[in-house]
This record gives sequence, structure tokens and C-alpha cells, in this order.
Amino acid sequence: MLDDPAKALPPAYNPAVFEKLAGLADQVHQQFDIKLPRLALASQAGYLFDELLKRVSNVNDPEEVEAALPLLEFMLKKQLQDAAASPGAGKRGAS
Repeated sequence: MLDDPAKALPPAYNPAVFEKLAGLADQVHQQFDIKLPRLALASQAGYLFDELLKRVSNVNDPEEVEAALPLLEFMLKKQLQDAAASPGAGKRGAS
């Protein structure tokens, strides 16, 4: 048992989970008529993985991951709806 949680090892990369998250990100963006480039899709999958880690105790438990997907989908849809409602907000200005 570790005394310092900051020294704990991060969860192992799980290709199946990343594929699910990339598919979820692609599906939600398609619902908003947004075609994501591959690198942006990978970035979204990484973002969703970080969010998933906050919500599950075992990222390698398929049932637990499946149970969290609807919440992640809701969060991503809300982000896209908010972005559509205020275009230009959140984008960095040219400098």
C-alpha cells in the first residue's frame, strides 16, 4: 500500500478502452456535423480517458467502463452545444 497517492503508478494504457473512447468522440462529433482530423480524434480520446479515470476505480474493468460511457457522452455533447452557442469563445486569439 502506498502512503503517498502522488507516487502511485498511472493505470496501464488499454487499447480497447482508447478505441471505445475514440469511437465515442467520433460518433458525438458526427452528430454535430463535425469531421475531426485523426490527431484531433486522438486528442479527444485522451481527454475522455482522463475524464474516465476520474469516474471509475478500475479502467480495465469492461463493465465499469461501459457504465461510465453515457456520462462521458453527455459531457462531450454539452461541451459541443456550449461551443456552438458561443462561437469563438475559448479560442485563442492570434498573437
